[in-house]
Amino acid sequence: MLWWIVLLLACGLIAEAPVRAEPRTAVELLTLERALEIAQLQNFPIQNATLNVEKAKDGVAIARTARLPVLDLSVSERRNLTSQDYEIEQGQLGEIPGVGPNPATPLPTTNAEIPTTSDFTTTLQASASLPLSQQYRIGLQIREMEIGQELAVEQLRAERQKVSDQVKEAYYAIMKTKSAIEANAETILFLEELNLLVDRYVQEQTALEYESLDVHTRLAAAEHQALTERNTLASRKEQLNELLGRSIETRFETVAIPDAPPAIFVSADAQRTALAQRPEMRAARLGVERAEYGYRVTKSKYIPNVSLVASYLVPFNIEFLPNNVASVGVYGEWEFYDWGRKSRELDSKRASIHQARNRVRHAEAQVRAQVNGQIRKLEEAMAQVEVAELSQLAALEKRRVKLAQYREQAALLQDVLEAQANLADANKSYQDAQLAIWTATANLERALGEE
Repeated sequence: MLWWIVLLLACGLIAEAPVRAEPRTAVELLTLERALEIAQLQNFPIQNATLNVEKAKDGVAIARTARLPVLDLSVSERRNLTSQDYEIEQGQLGEIPGVGPNPATPLPTTNAEIPTTSDFTTTLQASASLPLSQQYRIGLQIREMEIGQELAVEQLRAERQKVSDQVKEAYYAIMKTKSAIEANAETILFLEELNLLVDRYVQEQTALEYESLDVHTRLAAAEHQALTERNTLASRKEQLNELLGRSIETRFETVAIPDAPPAIFVSADAQRTALAQRPEMRAARLGVERAEYGYRVTKSKYIPNVSLVASYLVPFNIEFLPNNVASVGVYGEWEFYDWGRKSRELDSKRASIHQARNRVRHAEAQVRAQVNGQIRKLEEAMAQVEVAELSQLAALEKRRVKLAQYREQAALLQDVLEAQANLADANKSYQDAQLAIWTATANLERALGEE
């Protein structure tokens, strides 16, 4: 009985114990500048582009080792399966003065036999080869690899600009969605008040039932729109988290962007800035230099290959050979006739140079056109904001007047609903105009090659 009493008391204490609430993760206030900073550090495509730069550096280091001697060490271990005996005829090696024929043998035979052991035969050889005439071509190849490294750096810059542009677009889209949610909340509040007013008029028999149903329908549609916009906001936040290279479930809130007037750009100055900064332009110019070095590398193949070679050979279990053989010398190789192959290769390299120069001119024309186009879009967006703001103020005032007239029964409910719909359209147009300014500014910054 005592145990049951203790058990009941324990259960009561557990039931009365307060449940500790799990701490909620703090919501981060994420500014646009902070988002761009995180993306540059954690974005996965940027990390891969950075690794490509490191790989290019390793390629240059590998190319530079070609200037150094090539050191080889080989070991051969063999067992004879057939007879490897040698027979040297008497006098085959000439005569030794005062001695007679070499070899000479006291045996009845006239020849000397050298047997080979049937055991394992080991040969150890070490060699070193230093290229001499190839140093010129190796230097050209190293410079060609260095240009490839510089191209990888420009590709990294292009990826950084691309990601920055994507982050800005995602951030602006979140801001637009939040503005739409706020505007829709104001619409819901207005329709709720209008719904109460219309219901009262229906009870007073100064309004018809279908008018109340119409307001109810519009209110339900606005609430459904609010749900859709909240889901859109959640999806866009996940997209931004993915661009930042972190968990898509990271909770954050964006910070309002100040409505600072965009900078005014002069077309000629902007074009010069873009031609100097755009990674595409720098990559195109490096492509020309790389093609020119490729031509010089191919032309250098006409130079014969000359190398300084040193070797050391040690045979084991071979009785008639020296215990070690060391040598040093010069090795030369020259393909004196190639059936026109090198000439064809040079023609191909010349065509590559022309293609690279055409790419530079094409990229320059594209950059100039993009800069001019983005400047025009920014000017149009700035002008559109003023129009949208005036339209929004007019629609708001019209709705206020129509609602006041409806309260005085001097206007129809349909006029009020139409004024509300026009205000919703004006609000959307104003949001789109603001987003167009932010987007046009970001696109112009990218066109200028700013990071």
